[in-house]
Amino acid sequence: MIYSLHYRSVCSGHVRVYQAGAIEGHEEDGNYFRNATSDTAVSPVGNKLAQISTASGQHRTLNNAVFNTLPWAVSAILGLVFTPYIVHGFGAEAYGVLSVVLAIVGYLSFLDLNLDSAVVKYVAEYQGEGSVAKVNEVIGITICLFLTIGITGGLALLLSADLILTRFLKIDPNLITTARSAISIGAVGFLAGLFLSAVTGVVNGLNRFEITSGVKVVSSILISLGTVSLVKFGFGFEWVVALNVATSLLGFGILLCASKSLLPGISFKPVRSGKMTRTILRFGGYTFLGRLSHLIHFQADKVIAAVLLGSSAVTFYAVPSMLVQRIMDVITRLAYVTYPLVSELQGRKNLERIKDVYRDASRITLVLATAILLPVLIFGNKFFAAWMGPEFERNTGFVLQLSTVAFYLITLTNVPSLVLNGLGHVRITGLFSMTGGVLYLALIYPLTTVMGVSGIAASLLISRIVMVPIFLTYANRKVMGLPMVELLKDVYARPVILAVCVAGAARGLPLAGIQNIFLLIGAMALTGVIYLTFAISIGVFNREERQVVISYLHGLTRTN
Repeated sequence: MIYSLHYRSVCSGHVRVYQAGAIEGHEEDGNYFRNATSDTAVSPVGNKLAQISTASGQHRTLNNAVFNTLPWAVSAILGLVFTPYIVHGFGAEAYGVLSVVLAIVGYLSFLDLNLDSAVVKYVAEYQGEGSVAKVNEVIGITICLFLTIGITGGLALLLSADLILTRFLKIDPNLITTARSAISIGAVGFLAGLFLSAVTGVVNGLNRFEITSGVKVVSSILISLGTVSLVKFGFGFEWVVALNVATSLLGFGILLCASKSLLPGISFKPVRSGKMTRTILRFGGYTFLGRLSHLIHFQADKVIAAVLLGSSAVTFYAVPSMLVQRIMDVITRLAYVTYPLVSELQGRKNLERIKDVYRDASRITLVLATAILLPVLIFGNKFFAAWMGPEFERNTGFVLQLSTVAFYLITLTNVPSLVLNGLGHVRITGLFSMTGGVLYLALIYPLTTVMGVSGIAASLLISRIVMVPIFLTYANRKVMGLPMVELLKDVYARPVILAVCVAGAARGLPLAGIQNIFLLIGAMALTGVIYLTFAISIGVFNREERQVVISYLHGLTRTN
C-alpha cells in the first residue's frame, strides 16, 4: 500500500481512539449511568463559538463521517492503482526494508503521549466555553512539549540507527546505507509530524473535518504520484521518506493558516503552565496504554517479521494485511463521529440518548463492516492474485483471510471503545488494549515458527477471538448497563445471520473462471450491495436513519 509517515489513522479498533476527559470524579465508579446529574446550561458565548461548525444535529454527524472517510477512499484507490508498480519497481527486498524503516520511525510516535487527542478534546471544550485564552494555553503547551519530544526522539533514533540495522534486522548489506539515510530523514521529520498532528487536532477540535480531510487527500495524492515518479526515475526508497516529511511540512503550513482563519486570536506560540501541563499530561497518560497497544498491533508485526523471517517476508505480510487494514479504516473513520457526539451528550447529561447512540452506532458499524469485509473474505485471494500476481499471492499464505476475520472482530470494538472513552473510561480501554497486545506478541513467535508469515496474522486473530468477547461483555454490562442478550438481539443477530446466508450463496457461484481484476472488483461491489439491500429490506436500518441519509443526499444535490 502507499505509505504515509506522519498521518496516523483516527483509530484502530479499540487500540487507537481519541479519548475524552474524566467524568467529574466518577471515572471508575462502575456503571456511569448511576452517576448522572442534571442538565448543564451552555453559555451564550459558547453557543456563538459553537457556530464554527455550520452543520447541526444528525446532518452534522453524517457530514463529519463523510469527510472523515474521504481521505481513506482516496488513499485506498491510490494504493490499489500504484502499489503493484511500486512494489515491483523497488523489488520485494527494498520494499520490505522501506516498510521496516517506516515502522521503526512510526515507533517514535508513542513518545507523543497521545497529546494530539488531548488537543482535540480541550480545544473543543474551551472554544465551547468561549475562552480563546485557554485554547491558546492548550496549544502553546502542546507545541512546547512536542518540541522537547521531537528533538529528543529524533536524536535518539539518529544515534541508534546503525545498531538497529546491523544488529537486529536481517537486511541485505547492499541496502543498509540507503536504509540508514531513510532512518536519518525520518528522524529529522519526526518533529514535523508532531507539529502536523497538533495543528490537525486544533482544526478537528474546531469541528472542521472537511479542512483536515482536504489536506490529507492532497497529501495522499502527492505521496502516491511522487513515489511513482521516484520509482520511475530510479531514486532510492530513502526519497520516499523525504517525500513524506515534505508533505507533512506542507500540511502543517496549510492547517496553521486555516486555524488562524477559523478562530481569530488563536496562537501557536510555545508557553509553559504548570497546572494546564499537568492536566494535559494526565489525560495523555490515561491514553498512553491504548497508543502503545496500537504500535504493538500495527508496527511491531513488521519489525518482528523482519527479525524472524527476513525483510522480503515483511512485504508478503505487509501488503495483504495493510490492504485489509486500509479497507477496515473506513469503518473506524465512520465510527469516530460517535466520540464528539457522546462527549456533547455527556455534557448535557442526556444519558438515555447515549445508550441509543451506543446501540444504533454499533449496529450500523457492524452492518457496514460486514458489507465491506465479506466480499474480501469471499473473493480476496482471487483479487490479490489478479492485483499483485499469482506468485506473489502464493507467498502470502493465509495472511489475507486471517487478517480479514481478525479486523472484522476489531470493528466490533470500535463504537464501544469510542463511547467508553467519551464517558471518560480511558483506563478500561487502555488495559484491555494492552492485554490484547501482550497476548498478540506472546503468540507471534511460536505461530510464526510453525506457519511462517501466516503465523503473524494467526496471532492477531487468536488474540482478537480471546479479547473481543471479554471486552464487549464488560463494556455492555458493567459500564453501559445493557445486558448482552439485548445487544445480541438488537445489534448483532440479524447482520451476522444475513452475512452467513450471503456468504453461503456466494460460495455456490462458479467463481473459478473469474480472473480479470475489474470483474472481481465488480463481483465484490455487487456482493456488498446485495448484502446492504437485504439488510435494508429486513429492517436493519430503521426509518429515521434512512430518512436522514436521503435528506442529506438531497441537500448535497441542491448544493451542487
